[in-house]
Amino acid sequence: MANVYMVANSPYWRIRFEHKGKVYRESSRERTKRNAEQVLRRRLAETKGEVSLDERFEQVLGEIDCMPSDQRDEKRHEYAERLLRQLDAKLPITQAWKAWLSSPMKRTPGPSTIKAYAARWERFTSWVEVHCPKVEFMHEVSAIIGERYAGYLGGMKIAPDTFNQHLKLVRNVFRTLAAQAGIRVNPFADIPTMALQTEGRRELTPCELEKVIKEADSELKPLFAVGIYAGMRLGDVAMLQWSEVDFRRGVIEHMPMKTARREKLVTIPIHSVLESILQERKALKIRGGVFVFEEIAAMYERDPAALSKRIQQHFRNCGIVTSEESRNGERAKAVTRVGFHSLRHSFVSLCAANRVPQVAIMELVGHGSPAMTRLYSHAGEDQKIKAIGALPDYDFD
Repeated sequence: MANVYMVANSPYWRIRFEHKGKVYRESSRERTKRNAEQVLRRRLAETKGEVSLDERFEQVLGEIDCMPSDQRDEKRHEYAERLLRQLDAKLPITQAWKAWLSSPMKRTPGPSTIKAYAARWERFTSWVEVHCPKVEFMHEVSAIIGERYAGYLGGMKIAPDTFNQHLKLVRNVFRTLAAQAGIRVNPFADIPTMALQTEGRRELTPCELEKVIKEADSELKPLFAVGIYAGMRLGDVAMLQWSEVDFRRGVIEHMPMKTARREKLVTIPIHSVLESILQERKALKIRGGVFVFEEIAAMYERDPAALSKRIQQHFRNCGIVTSEESRNGERAKAVTRVGFHSLRHSFVSLCAANRVPQVAIMELVGHGSPAMTRLYSHAGEDQKIKAIGALPDYDFD
């Protein structure tokens, strides 16, 4: 028999029911008969084992909601941790890096990139060990922990690009190991990256350009001429072939390495100063030679960094500070501010100073996304010839 009833000196209805010979009498904690009857039906079903798991869970959540506000979140976290520990698919954080390296789901970065990735993951795991000592498995890293780690990185005042690299690495590891580690939600999925602050090469001043040209040896001087008057990147200049130089049309027509996937040819009118230098090299061309700078091309193919270092050393010899050292933990290493690429920036600045239309500059240096192509009309050959012709005549003798 089951029923609800009131007793003296109590505002709550009581419930009574019997199951397998045992009589249960309890307070319903309800002040109305209707609500007390609902409690009675639920308790009777629970005792008989007729309540679904979801109903029980909802009951637990309801009881937690009735707890004092300062205890609710603590109890929720406690239960969540107890549930997560029971997962069949779980992976200790200490084993995650090895698992990521062997995962077929990741890409195939090179050795130097892997080394940088390992350092970023080590920073994350060290932080977890200190600030979240109870967190042992990957699936126990919550979105709140992810936000705390992002806040820790931001508090270090590291450069935005460095912050983004750390964030992308940990996000990638959690995404790659999701199935293996029982991760339902990536704790770093919703953390936004920082807006980047450009820290690229700077252009050279007119005085610096003149000194760099004047002090250059016979091998670097023609290389600089192409950089200044064609705005090409170092790799494209080093590997420039005679087949790309058309004296009859007065142009250099090449496909930049960086954008080769787009198979877009860039046509650059040859400045009169550059033409004289190239004609001199043509006269000295070794029979069967393919590259405009044979020795430079060989050096670049062996070790591109060696050529960059040689050029930077020349700039330093000219009294130019080429790099900005790390400061206050903002960067892992010094940032190069001046290099061969600075000649490309100088080329763009010289063009802009001579009121060359932006579309012409973009086409000369090989820039231009589909969106920019739609925004601007194409520059005509006459426009580009005028742009190159407006560049100053530097003394390369």
